[in-house]
Amino acid sequence: MNKIRSFLGQAAQFSALRHLAEKYGDLPGGYVTCSNVQGEISFFLDSLTDFEAWREALNVPASGVALHSSPTQRSLRILLPVGDAVVRIWAVIEPVPAEEAA
Repeated sequence: MNKIRSFLGQAAQFSALRHLAEKYGDLPGGYVTCSNVQGEISFFLDSLTDFEAWREALNVPASGVALHSSPTQRSLRILLPVGDAVVRIWAVIEPVPAEEAA
């Protein structure tokens, strides 16, 4: 029964994803993951061009884009509340060179 409740607990994320697909279905697709624990959808785009298409369609100003750095890569991210879920739209700017990551 816990598995069913866990899946049902993701209804807000599926609803948000459906909303984005219906409203922005002509935009580039990406890789989608969601977590019941965090209540967040992660939408990874293949390129900065795809990211920019989404940013423009969502009317997110440049100031609404965050730069994220990890030991292996740098990425641009937008956090977008959609209903009761949060969608993280992101794309990798560049991998971190091995000498910097070490």
